[in-house]
Amino acid sequence: MGKNTESAALASRLVAALSGVPRSRLSGWHRNAIACATVARGRRGVPRLYSWRDYHRVRAAMEFLEQGLPAHRLRDNLAALDALSDDWFQGSLTAFKHGVIYPHPDGREFTAIEKHGVAGSLIRDAALVGHGVDPEDARMAEEVVRQLRAQGPLAKLRDFGEDVDMRPDVQAGHPIIKGTRIETATIEGYGKTGMSPKEIAETLWVEEDRVEAALEFERALAAGLA
Repeated sequence: MGKNTESAALASRLVAALSGVPRSRLSGWHRNAIACATVARGRRGVPRLYSWRDYHRVRAAMEFLEQGLPAHRLRDNLAALDALSDDWFQGSLTAFKHGVIYPHPDGREFTAIEKHGVAGSLIRDAALVGHGVDPEDARMAEEVVRQLRAQGPLAKLRDFGEDVDMRPDVQAGHPIIKGTRIETATIEGYGKTGMSPKEIAETLWVEEDRVEAALEFERALAAGLA
């Protein structure tokens, strides 16, 4: 795992807005080692910054809950994800596809997920063939990864994906205007000074419609925190 995915850089405010997990729950998950973060200075146990990996652990935990997994089983099922693939969280960076079928030990078949440029299945190399993960947990874990990859790193704000991106190797993973190093938060900051989208675009040498998309993205983030 690379340094970029382990460096704590994403603020809990951003993680909460993108994942839909309230910050109070983030604090509980941090205390219970479900998704850990660095803590706020002077505020014992309050999560402040998340690594790229732990941002996706938060999202995966939320997906498990939405599939009906009892909260007390979150740690075990996140462990199943790590057993299936130690870099499962990288899938949100890449293209994915379905269609590769592998046999299940009980005679059924299931669809594997392939990462761009890397052949193989989360399940094929996994605990179903003897690494100690319950087969039902493994199937649920595969579905969770499929959902994360379908959404991409912007999670439920993926509709902004044509103009906004998140990559751990660019601006520490913070949302940016796609293809640039300009953070959407920077665009918002200019907007708060009273600059129009046209003025911001001319200042930063970027298309006005992309500035407007970045501003709308930041408004959507704020709405998620309301």
